[in-house]
Amino acid sequence: MAEEKVKKAPSRPAKKRSKNYLAAKKLIEPAKLYPIGKAIELVKKTALARFDGSVEAHINTTEKGIRGQVSLPYGTGRQIKVAIADEALIGEIEKGKTNFDILVSSPAMMPKLAKVAKILGPRGLMPNPKSGTISDDP
Repeated sequence: MAEEKVKKAPSRPAKKRSKNYLAAKKLIEPAKLYPIGKAIELVKKTALARFDGSVEAHINTTEKGIRGQVSLPYGTGRQIKVAIADEALIGEIEKGKTNFDILVSSPAMMPKLAKVAKILGPRGLMPNPKSGTISDDP
């Protein structure tokens, strides 16, 4: 019987890394868990690109259902328009004019806002207690 020759895929040479990459790699211990502040410092120190890249954080917590807010150091670049619900505004909304980003309402105005809920709801503008847009003193 003839022996079959098994063809091996050509092996790739080891990837040559730059001096900057190797220096940045020495700063990080792969098995170590870093606090958020230290991790952000390391990201800035080890950045190899010449532009401000984005950073993604995966945080594991023991508690379920954590809610909170984070203040970012730089804004989005646009002004947010906040409106307070009243009779005149409801009339404008019925005509199709929604020139605001956030609508704040009192609990007493909520039954009146139900008329325009079909307009506000799909746009994410309907006030609700979870988002903190219903207040006794708007």
